[in-house]
Amino acid sequence: MNRVIDGVDLDGLEYRSVKDNDGNYSGFQWDPENAHAEDGSLKPGYSEKAILFSQTDKTFNIDGFDESKQRYPSMNIGTAQATVLSSVTVNLPFFGVDIKVPFSQSFDASTLPSDVNNYDAIASGLYIGKFGKHKLSVPGGYPAINLYTLTGSRSLPATNGGTVDGANIHYAGGGDYTGTVWKKTKYNFTLGGLTREIKMADQRNIYGGISEGCPIISTHSWGSFIKLFNSSDTQIQVIIQQRQYTGGDTHIPAENPDVQKFNSYKKAEEIHRIFMKQFGNE
Repeated sequence: MNRVIDGVDLDGLEYRSVKDNDGNYSGFQWDPENAHAEDGSLKPGYSEKAILFSQTDKTFNIDGFDESKQRYPSMNIGTAQATVLSSVTVNLPFFGVDIKVPFSQSFDASTLPSDVNNYDAIASGLYIGKFGKHKLSVPGGYPAINLYTLTGSRSLPATNGGTVDGANIHYAGGGDYTGTVWKKTKYNFTLGGLTREIKMADQRNIYGGISEGCPIISTHSWGSFIKLFNSSDTQIQVIIQQRQYTGGDTHIPAENPDVQKFNSYKKAEEIHRIFMKQFGNE
């Protein structure tokens, strides 16, 4: 049984997700008295930590396609706010106990993808977050919050009726860049006996986004955000209140400009090799 002194829970801190009169998830309420079943486990709809993504008044930039770079160079951090609800321990000398009290901290965020015409957005609703990794294709990845449906699926409902698969809460690009990118690879080009490593697009011409549906947090405050969680956090309630939007100026990128540069380097490398072979110096 939880003991309470002036509304402060001595044994735990539990948040309950709540809905508004229209049945939409509107936030969280601290409700430790009703959080536990008879066996001491948390009841469904309760968690010790929670995250609320709400929308701000900042305009989300959907348009602004850069023809020269063939991408959307958007900076949309701050169009949403991520509020983390957790607890901190406070000592009460008079009672001789340490207690947990409610704690919240907000962070600039964004909930829409880098290109709303090519990627889906997660629909408004309640989800479960688990401390995990992002970018598993990179050795080790980095700490992030993996998102699941209430039934444990990694396929989350999207605003358009489809799904957003494998979404994580992660940080934005450098300088809080939120736009689209051309994925690059490191290459070694040899010319005149000198080898130079150049990072540019490969010939697969892969187009992507900083967010392909994932909620993202400002790079400037990511460290403060992620340190509020640890590997024991496997049942974080996450509410996403998605903003209403329509597609902007639709562009289907033709080709990464770097591909032409790549081909030029490869052509120069090949011409030099043939020249050296022709004149007996290779």
